[in-house]
Amino acid sequence: MRFELFVAIATSRANAGKPSSAHHGISVLGVAAGVASLIVALAINNGFRQDLQARLLGSTAHISLMRVESDGIRDWRPLLEKLSKQPHVLAALRRFMSRC
Repeated sequence: MRFELFVAIATSRANAGKPSSAHHGISVLGVAAGVASLIVALAINNGFRQDLQARLLGSTAHISLMRVESDGIRDWRPLLEKLSKQPHVLAALRRFMSRC
């Protein structure tokens, strides 16, 4: 028998029938309720994080090609065709962004 379990059983048997045993039971239930609520809160937070991450990554591009100068990328059509033929590329889109 593990030492912690032995001490818990010995303590609960020594106080059996005394008024303090009710306090021990309420304390154990309080700790169990606190741990359970912490587990539920962490599970909800983890699910929210995964859902948010999936939504954000699903709606934005993983790679964006931009040119430093404002004259744009020259010969972008052959570049777009070359990139779209790569084995792991699912989609290649042309999108214009205006600079403010």
